[in-house]
Amino acid sequence: MPVDLDSLRSLLATIRKRTPSMRAAEANRILEAGAVMVQREGDDEAMLVLQVPGWSMTPTVFLYPDDEEWTCDCGGSDPCAHVLAGAIALERARAKGGSLPSLSERQSRLRYTLRASGERLFVDREAVTSQGATTRI
Repeated sequence: MPVDLDSLRSLLATIRKRTPSMRAAEANRILEAGAVMVQREGDDEAMLVLQVPGWSMTPTVFLYPDDEEWTCDCGGSDPCAHVLAGAIALERARAKGGSLPSLSERQSRLRYTLRASGERLFVDREAVTSQGATTRI
């Protein structure tokens, strides 16, 4: 069962009160990139993963709406822009009656293919989406 919308809205209001405008602007940039995905969700917590433009790591945000608590593994200030972006994205999806895309739906995997041409050996590297689309890297 997904997180309750009313509890989520209350949590989001608390996060917004504690977030400086500079971090709120950063959260908006993350939201514009459409980079918030759900990894796991239950009735008392949501685990979100964010692909932040310019970052090599993907911050993981945990939201606990019933307890009005949150955490992020980015090591930044509390609440960080990732927490705000995650809470906003989840609240928007819930308000529309939907959910965020799951990490497994959006995550690509690497595929390596070896091929020989004469005495040469070539390695091709591709990103493969869960739908099977490939992009040569």
